[in-house]
Amino acid sequence: MKLQYLGHACFSCESESGTTVLLDPYRSGALGGKITHKAVTLLADIVAITHYHEDHGWFGGLPGNPVIVDAPGEVHGIEFRSVVTPHDSCGGSHMGLSRMIAFTLDGVTVLHTGDIGRLPTSHELQQLGPIDLLLLPVGGRYTVSIEDAVQLHKQLAPRWTVPMHYRTQKVDLEMAPREQFVAAMANEMVVAAKSSELSCDAAACNGSPQIILLDPAL
Repeated sequence: MKLQYLGHACFSCESESGTTVLLDPYRSGALGGKITHKAVTLLADIVAITHYHEDHGWFGGLPGNPVIVDAPGEVHGIEFRSVVTPHDSCGGSHMGLSRMIAFTLDGVTVLHTGDIGRLPTSHELQQLGPIDLLLLPVGGRYTVSIEDAVQLHKQLAPRWTVPMHYRTQKVDLEMAPREQFVAAMANEMVVAAKSSELSCDAAACNGSPQIILLDPAL
């Protein structure tokens, strides 16, 4: 399975057979021009959306006719499991709700946490099952704190953790940069891929946990 980081919280996952799942596509220029990544134009079979804020759930300009997934179910033979969580630390009263979405491609189980505002409960994690590849927000403020992101990484203990949803030159939001999360993970294996892509092999899922720093493609 090939993962590509497109930008902000948007990723694509492509199976060996060519099925492509697009996760949380943003609108270029969203949030008053604060998201300046180039537009997402990937041809995908499935678009999985954690919530419909315009920096996560914008699919109107995508090519083709992808199936939109925003709830548990099976599409193209892929089972999507999801758990609704608050987008903030006050039960969703400020920013609404998001959802964690998990699915398996080529024997690798992916979890996109969405804009999770608090740590998930043990029951919520049980519904999602063991995770091999974790897509984790690390910028704080609109999601869990950096300290809670560290805790969630350690709690899930995935083979690969890829940081997302942090401040960059193309994401001008009041969030911390990725480097603050990396500094908090000083005792963990951190790999700067110097690429937007990561190949995940099911045979390697039992290896030592790694935090993979991907460069946005867009």
